[in-house]
Amino acid sequence: MILALLLLLQLLGPNPVLGAQVASIHDIALINTEHGLLLFFELRNIFTPELEAGVMNGIPASFIFTARLGPADPKRAEEVIRSKTFEHTITYDTLKDEYRVRCTEKGEEVMVVKDFGTAKQLASEVNGALLVDLATLVKGNDYLVRVKASLTRNTLPLNVHNLIPFWKPWDVETDWHATSFRFAAPSP
Repeated sequence: MILALLLLLQLLGPNPVLGAQVASIHDIALINTEHGLLLFFELRNIFTPELEAGVMNGIPASFIFTARLGPADPKRAEEVIRSKTFEHTITYDTLKDEYRVRCTEKGEEVMVVKDFGTAKQLASEVNGALLVDLATLVKGNDYLVRVKASLTRNTLPLNVHNLIPFWKPWDVETDWHATSFRFAAPSP
């Protein structure tokens, strides 16, 4: 019986719920500038129809991105040299018919756009966030950068969230996604 159930789940694929795709981190890239290591990546499959409906109804959605830098040595996998958290919040102003996206790695700057597709792209990408000062890294050492994301929602008063049908599916967290690199100090 259990074997038959496992076989059925395997045939249905990794997420049998109506073919839904799982939110995940993609395209991690690292670029070192003169003084720092910059992080780039993309969060995909996060905007479900329920989340889009919530944003379109004026409910802010926030993505919390966590990035950890550590040694690439599997024996030291739990060691963290640097941990950074970035928050991206997307809101829709129904009166002005515009979207606002705030990305904490860019300070308190708020980007205002009219197009929902552009707003979703801004909210789901990290472009050039400072991960660590280069002085922290040792030339020739191997490092591992792990990134994950979670979707949070702002708390509504007096259990109003129980009245909103698209509120519950917002509990999303990705798996860790990692990339490794060998640090070569930039040439003077």
